[in-house]
Amino acid sequence: MNPILTERSGLIIVAAAVAVAALVLIRGPIDIRALEVVIALVGLAGASAVLIRQAQREAKEASLRRAQLIEAVEAVTEGFVLFDAQGKLIVCNSRYRAAYPMLADALVEGATFSDILHRAAERCGQTGTPEQLAHWVETRVKRHLTSGKPPIVQLSDGCWYRISEHGTPSGGTVKLLTDVSELKIQDSKENGGR
Repeated sequence: MNPILTERSGLIIVAAAVAVAALVLIRGPIDIRALEVVIALVGLAGASAVLIRQAQREAKEASLRRAQLIEAVEAVTEGFVLFDAQGKLIVCNSRYRAAYPMLADALVEGATFSDILHRAAERCGQTGTPEQLAHWVETRVKRHLTSGKPPIVQLSDGCWYRISEHGTPSGGTVKLLTDVSELKIQDSKENGGR
């Protein structure tokens, strides 16, 4: 709710009440019907003012809750991104963006997973015909929607990540990137550099 518009609505109601009251006073004898209208408008103005303050308070609380959510997501040691049921990015932390430096500017609220994949294909050197690229995007979207065993992959930042994707009850998807580079290096040393 836009607090400026609701405040203006309240002011319009108050102004109307004052105008009616002025007409009653100018006309002379008090018309009971006009007085009832004035009383109703003043009551409506008062109720409107209460609703405006409540809406402003709720907007402030929602803004605070969003700031707390973003703060919590940034505090997580993993890369974190949340997409809604339509595949639109809701929130993403800086660790996730750092893992995809060539896509960091595309990882913004409202961007769709499919659009992000198309940008990845363009920017990260996916080659092939338009049909092959469309197939790659389609395959990746399917993996995104059906979480299986988390793959371990090396991303463009050079680190190795376990990428786990989890469905939410509302149909969204949470994606976590866990940096496993040290484990990968240790495993490589133990296996003789293989």
